[in-house]
Parts: sequence; C-alpha cells; structure tokens
Amino acid sequence: GTSLGGGTLWGLLSLLTDAKSYDEMLDLSKDGDNRNVDMLVGDIYGGDYSKVGLKASTIASSFGKVFKASPADRKNFKQEDISRSLLYLVSNNIGQIAYLNAQAHGVQRIYFSGFFIRGHAVTMNTLNYAINFWSKGKIKALFLRHEGYLGVQPMGAFLRNATPRRRSISFQVLENFSQVERISGTSPSAVGAIEVMSNIRAFPLLRDVQTYTPETTDLASDPRLQHYWLDLLDKNLSDLVTMVVEWQLKEDGRKNGSEEALKARAVSFESMYRNHLQRLRREPNAYGVLTIRSLLNLREQCLREMGFTDVFEGVKKKENAAAMPMFFELVKEIDLLPEDEQIKALTDNVLAGIVQEKENFVLSTTIQEMLKKGQLGFDLAKEKVQHPAKFNHLSRLQKRLLSPPPYRKAIVFVDNSGADAILGILPFVRYLVKKGTRVILAANTRPAVNDITAYELDGVLSEVAKQDGLLAEAVKKSWIKVVGTGSGEPCLDLRRVSEQIASEATDTDLVILEGMGRAIHTNFFAKFRVDCLKIAVFKNPQVAEQLGAQMYDGIRIFEQV
Repeated sequence: GTSLGGGTLWGLLSLLTDAKSYDEMLDLSKDGDNRNVDMLVGDIYGGDYSKVGLKASTIASSFGKVFKASPADRKNFKQEDISRSLLYLVSNNIGQIAYLNAQAHGVQRIYFSGFFIRGHAVTMNTLNYAINFWSKGKIKALFLRHEGYLGVQPMGAFLRNATPRRRSISFQVLENFSQVERISGTSPSAVGAIEVMSNIRAFPLLRDVQTYTPETTDLASDPRLQHYWLDLLDKNLSDLVTMVVEWQLKEDGRKNGSEEALKARAVSFESMYRNHLQRLRREPNAYGVLTIRSLLNLREQCLREMGFTDVFEGVKKKENAAAMPMFFELVKEIDLLPEDEQIKALTDNVLAGIVQEKENFVLSTTIQEMLKKGQLGFDLAKEKVQHPAKFNHLSRLQKRLLSPPPYRKAIVFVDNSGADAILGILPFVRYLVKKGTRVILAANTRPAVNDITAYELDGVLSEVAKQDGLLAEAVKKSWIKVVGTGSGEPCLDLRRVSEQIASEATDTDLVILEGMGRAIHTNFFAKFRVDCLKIAVFKNPQVAEQLGAQMYDGIRIFEQV
C-alpha cells in the first residue's frame, strides 16, 4: 500500500486551492494544464528521449517548475494547474504501486475502487495510462461502478465476515435504475437500487465464461446506434402505454382501482421511462455500459416500479388460446412427412411463430402494422421468412439429427407465448423426445414483455399433453421438464442463470437458443462446449444491416463442437 492516496490529494488541495469540497477540487483539475507546473521530459531534453522510450510529454518531476520560479512568480500558478498536477502525481503513484504488486503476485487484472475515483474521467484515464505504461500494454486498469462505496473498510468487513459457508452461496446483484441518485452532483454515474439475485450462476456450457459477452450490437462506441435505439424506444412508447391501459382494463376491470388511477400509473410510467431515455441521450454511460439489453431491462424496471408486473398477461392468454387448437392438426401433418422433411417443417414453424410475435416494441414499424391488422397469419408468416445460405445450416442439422446416437439432453431457451411456443417450439421438442432426447424447456422465471414464463409454459404443456399421448408420456416420465431461467428480462444473459438450469446442464449435449432476444440481440456470437442451434428471424433493420442480413431473414445456425 501507500500513504499517498485520495486523502493526500484532498489535504494538499485544501491547502493550495480555494475549493471547499472534493468534487470542487476534481472540477478544478478538469480545466487545468499540468504542463505549467510539472517538469516534463521535453523540458529537459528538448523533445522525446527515445533512447529509453520516453515521450516529451512524460512527467519527469511533479511540480518541478515550481521550485525554479521566484517567490513572487509562485503566486501566479493557477489553482486549476495545481489541481491537475496533484491529481496526476497521486494517480501515477497509485498506478505504479498497483502494477508492481500485480507483477509480484502474477495477477493479470487490476481493479480500482475507493472514494478517490468516484467516476472522475481524468482520474481513470491517468490510472489507465499508468498501468498501460508500466505493463507495456499487457494489463488494463479496470473500474467498478459506484467504486466510492468500496474502499478498504468495506472490503475488510466483507472478507472478515465471509465465512466458507457464505462464500459457497451463489448470488449476483442487479441494479434497478427506475429511481436513481448520484454519488455527487458532478459524478457521471447514477446510483440505482441494488437487487440481490440468489441461486444464480453462469451457464456452465459456455465455452469461456471469462470472455463471454451477451451483446451483439456495440452501442457504447457508436453514437449513431445509440440515437437509433433511443429514438425507436421513444417512438414506440406511446403505443406501449395505450396497449398497457387497454389490456389491463380488459384483464382486471376495476379490480385494482379506478380507470383514472390506472391511466395515471401508465402516464407516470411513460414519463419515467422517457426521462431516462432523455438522460441517456445526454449521458449514455450514466447507468453503466449502454446496450440494447440494458435499455429493454430499464423499460421493464420502470413498468414494475409503477405496478405493472405482467402487462401482457392478457395478450399471452389470448395468443395461447388461439394457437392451441392448431397444434394437433399441425403435428398430425408433420408426422406423415419423411424425417428429413419433418426437420425442415418443424424449424420452419419455429421461424413462423417468431415472426408472429406482436408485442415486442423493438420491431420495425412495418411489421408492427401488419401484425396489428392480422396480415401475418401463421402460413403467411412461413412464406415471409427468407433463408439465405450463410444463416441456413438446415442440411447440417438434418444430417446430425438423422445420425445415431440421438442427443442425450437438450436445453431449449424459449422466447414468446402463442404461436411461437405452441406451434413452433413444442412440436420440435416433441420430435426430439421421439428421437430419445430428454428436453429442458428453459423459460423466464418472471414476466417480461410477451415472453412466456416457466409457470405459463408448464400450464400450456399440461394442456397440450392431455390430447397428445407422446407428450403425456414424456411429461409423466420427466423426459420434458419446464425450468425457470431465474431471469425476468426480454434478452438472455448467460452469465446469470438459475442454479437449476446450471445443474441440468451437467449431461446436456445440445443447446437451443430461440427468438430475436435470445439468439440475435444477444448470444449471436456466443460459443458453447456442446452443439448449439440458434434459430430466429431478423425483424429489426439496424441489427439486420449490422449482421449482413435482410428483413425477414431467418437463421438456423447450427454450430457443432
């Protein structure tokens, strides 16, 4: 450790500047130029000192120009320059000591926390520069959100009380940003409410958990994409509110209060979420790294904050009731086909069910209008889907499914209710079971948009099994089981799945990711230690263009190990 840290900076700046608070001191440094105070390599050698790889801008001596100035001239040094110089002095010292300790102990990751940083860009840049310089680019400085709450004392208290039993408990934390605060007026980070998720762990079939990232689209580094998604969600917000009110009134009537109270809550939700979108236009990283997933999660958090825990409950019931009678005729027709044609028909039906998803609110305006007008029936939806060769591994999938031995167990991450689940996924699962494969249907534990929940899917499966002997026997023998993922999000982050899903993965040799939220917006690039089928349809023009696809292109990406 070192005695030269944030307290040192605070104390010296209290003596040398008129700033009254730590935030004021950091603000001073933003406008300062340390070159007016520090002695640089260029001041000594007239330029770079290439013999040892030092640039002219490298600090040779912090405050080195001060002692050379006359007593009268020393009064002319600006407080902003002094603040910047001191910040560099302390940050470089911390960075060098951190690197030397990492080198001594063979550590490759260096995390910085404590009140000294508090989201200050100049501080983080300096620490990052120091680590990059001393490690010759081999190590990066890593920073925690809300690092001001994680200093020496909190870490010591945690380690002191982290008994072996507590260390064995698996949990993760999420941050709910529906209501936010700031650690200080100038901090770029907003503070949400911490939600603890127990019995959650990373999906063990990921090829490399350390390098896995769920995101397909990088919003963080592209302002154009940031504005596109913020605009799209803003544009669709009024339609979402209208639908929320309409379906809540149909479902609950006045059970949960008057119509006026319901509308007031809906308006409050709209205002809350729109305010968040406006803040993110100005400060894209206010709530951490901006992603499509984070924007959709934020919408769900705001809905729940205003008491709308399952706004599409009525929609899902209606869609399930409409799809149920079609299931039996569908499987009868498919059973008559040759097996290779069965595989094609079954996966075509999954794609058609995905196209029929209505209530996503990240779809193109054209698709939403067609769905509202009933212009995309199940058969028409099948015709709408295109199958470009680069995304269509049908022949590879057929070859594997037709070859012995069958898969031992498949985990299928299910997306939506209605035609998606009942006419797409269940017939395909039925085929896998008939081949001798056990199937785990992994569905959201908590509601999110019109994604089917594990509770709902279990009910649907029971109803279908009453009239289908094969499924009834499979359910009875637990060859088909519905398991909650532990999530309540529209997308899928495989760093956070339930202990039960993780446990079921032990003898699984096939993973199926289904739907736009699970196989395109997230996990398009995910790699697994077992065979994987990603099946979805491009229904958003931005993502389609990014991945070299057209609207309505289906993907049947079959990746074998």
